[in-house]
Amino acid sequence: MYMPQFAECVLRTHSVPQSFRSVSICILQLLTDANCGIYQGNKLKVKEGAVIKSYLSNSTVQTENIAAEIAPLLKAGDVIAYKGGMGVGKTAFTRGLAKGLGVDERLVSSPTFALVHEYIGSGLTLYHFDMYRITSCEDLFSTGFYEYLEAKAVVAVEWSENIEADLPDNVITISLSTVTDDENSRIITIEGDDRF
Repeated sequence: MYMPQFAECVLRTHSVPQSFRSVSICILQLLTDANCGIYQGNKLKVKEGAVIKSYLSNSTVQTENIAAEIAPLLKAGDVIAYKGGMGVGKTAFTRGLAKGLGVDERLVSSPTFALVHEYIGSGLTLYHFDMYRITSCEDLFSTGFYEYLEAKAVVAVEWSENIEADLPDNVITISLSTVTDDENSRIITIEGDDRF
């Protein structure tokens, strides 16, 4: 099948809005042309061991539900690096993860001023960091971040772009972005191993 037609079919299947399709077709075309990706269902193999999977969420509740479905795939030692601007749903996604891990999701709030919140689930503990105000190695060290990486827990990091050099190699990246023609919709892209 010709790539743009294939991409259009994939994007229709996954309910991607028309305004986002042309950009997505170009991305899929570039990946195919560069021979750096093989499309498999709704997963795109990028490199050995890495998988990208995208979701379209039309509400905060859907974002939380997507995260709750992913939570059982997580294991102790996983680090999640969120990428996305202010208000795209990083805390909502964490609320869904917490729910999926057996935490009362009503307890989850943004750790903007506390820097880190701890949520003890039925099987795993979730540490939720906000690195928005972290600007130096000293700032990062003062959060205790390195010690949390050694805990047998899941670590979720908002504003991970600020500490990218300090994230482990096997980080799970979750990018959230708005959809141009719908302020309530989000594209959620997860890059991780074959669990996702």
